[in-house]
Amino acid sequence: MLNGFRDGLSDRLASFGTDAAEGSAAEGESSMPATLILVALASIMTVLWVFGAWSAVVPEGGLGALAAEAVPAALAAVAAPPAILWLALTVWTAAVTARRSERAMRAVLHHTRRSTEQSEVQVRTLLQMQEDSRRARMLEGLDEALADLRCSLALIAERTGLLSADDTELAWARTAAGDRWAFANAFLTPWAYQPDLPEILGERVAQAPEAAAALQTYLRRWRRLLAVLSENEADKLLRETLEDGPADRLYTFLLRVEQSAVGVMQNGEPAASGGSGPANGSGHGGTGRGNGNGSGARYVASAQDMAPEPEALLATGDGEAADAGAALPPLFEGMGGAVAARSEHSGGSGDARPTVN
Repeated sequence: MLNGFRDGLSDRLASFGTDAAEGSAAEGESSMPATLILVALASIMTVLWVFGAWSAVVPEGGLGALAAEAVPAALAAVAAPPAILWLALTVWTAAVTARRSERAMRAVLHHTRRSTEQSEVQVRTLLQMQEDSRRARMLEGLDEALADLRCSLALIAERTGLLSADDTELAWARTAAGDRWAFANAFLTPWAYQPDLPEILGERVAQAPEAAAALQTYLRRWRRLLAVLSENEADKLLRETLEDGPADRLYTFLLRVEQSAVGVMQNGEPAASGGSGPANGSGHGGTGRGNGNGSGARYVASAQDMAPEPEALLATGDGEAADAGAALPPLFEGMGGAVAARSEHSGGSGDARPTVN
């Protein structure tokens, strides 16, 4: 709206300047006939004056009939008025020409300034359009990336038994209704009741190759997503939502799951985690930003330092491949998954902690 008002004002000023320039040009053109008329009148007046003054001052015998000292005075009387007239006419013509040149120069400067302003506006508009286009592409890519990450979470939850098929459909329905963190809460809510849930899921991930591959994909793409947002200087609020919200706590949770799965496959037992508590609003217990049980370090032993290549996670601890097409038994007994666990907890029961199989 402001740009439209500014453009309209600029157009009005430009039209005013154009009208002024055209008016000055028309005035300059109209001054040309006036100058010619003045020259013609001055010529007629000069001729009449010379003849009249000569007849009045110089006798019939000519200058020879005058005394020697009277000749200069007679010539001055005849020639001085026409000289003064032509001098005044010359000065006036020069002034008119200078004024016309000044107006023409102002018109040229005005058009030059107007052209420069239009170029600047076009450049700013082009830059703004490029920025809006880049932001739109980034947001479209972000939506696609988050949708892909949710698919990985759904696969992990199904293959490890954290969510049943019905719970997964419910989570997808809630996602379609606008709850973008439905799958994240499916992991985080049971973690609040079961502090050692990452280690339990790590053991199950070690037995489910598809879950292991989905876990590696999620962690890798989440790191890449944050890097892309940082490189493209995304909105501060958007970055804070992803870096300090449920998605970041889920990333902390899955890092512990990965660490536990690596420990199971390497040593036959879960790797030691940095803390025993789940992440809350004040910090990520166990992985850094810790609460009372956290160590304050981001990771005691980074999964990247101690883990083999991603393909190694696709094998079980004893070298026997699990059935890639089948999910493990339900993780929570009598509760139908994490969504049911959250519903029971919200009912106010003091012993809403789920029982792990």
